[in-house]
Amino acid sequence: MTETQLKKYRREARRLLALTQEERENSEQKVLSKLVKLGVLKDGASLDDVLSLSVRDFLERRLQTIVKRKDMARTMVQSRQLITHGFISVNDQRVSVPSYLVDAKTEGSISYAKKIDIEPPTAPQDEKKAESTSNESKENKPDTNEPGENEKQVE
Repeated sequence: MTETQLKKYRREARRLLALTQEERENSEQKVLSKLVKLGVLKDGASLDDVLSLSVRDFLERRLQTIVKRKDMARTMVQSRQLITHGFISVNDQRVSVPSYLVDAKTEGSISYAKKIDIEPPTAPQDEKKAESTSNESKENKPDTNEPGENEKQVE
């Protein structure tokens, strides 16, 4: 589906580039404003920018990807599962389609639709703190490789 959308916009851009400046003015603005609203292009983009778009640009606008990027899910699979089971809402409306294209305005309004009992992924700093804490606790415990009082040391 994403490839189809990309092909559609690129085909329209090529068609508009073949027209004269006067003929394409109105249609060009419609195409560019639609892509800017979607968040695929930056404001002030041209038709040449439409031709340089890739499938990845559209995939980045999918609800599944944005939920993962906002750290609302640990993995893409979990993100997809949360969406299909109705745990994610956009503008306070439950959305159950992972391929839903989120426009730039509504990206900030993505939230959990109902209370969920998962921990957000830990940041790399938190993981280092957890490792250092576990290393400190190991230092305080006696080393099990050293022979005890009742064991003989073999040479």
